[in-house]
Amino acid sequence: MAPRSILRPGVRRNFLVRRRLQLLADEGDLLHLFVDLVGFNRCECRSRCLVLEYDASRVHLNLLLERLQAAGVRTADNALNRFRLGWYRYLDSNIAANAADTSSTACSQSPLRHR
Repeated sequence: MAPRSILRPGVRRNFLVRRRLQLLADEGDLLHLFVDLVGFNRCECRSRCLVLEYDASRVHLNLLLERLQAAGVRTADNALNRFRLGWYRYLDSNIAANAADTSSTACSQSPLRHR
């Protein structure tokens, strides 16, 4: 089992996600693009692959993609990558909605008992 990574301030382990993006070309160190974001944990560049770790309740994938595009970094535009990005966007919005939900209803209890 891999050791737990050290979290930066503003990152909650419950909402920490790891996303892998295919790039069109090898890029250098891209950490400077994201270091000022509250909720961003780490970035790792491998061969034509960018691995991002962030708190999905605070940071959305679209914000990270906008910063990459502004820096001139292009992601691969193939069917698998488009599907993966769509799936990541869906999961990020679901995590953000769950993090913002303050209702205390449980599956085994009706909502009327908590009013």
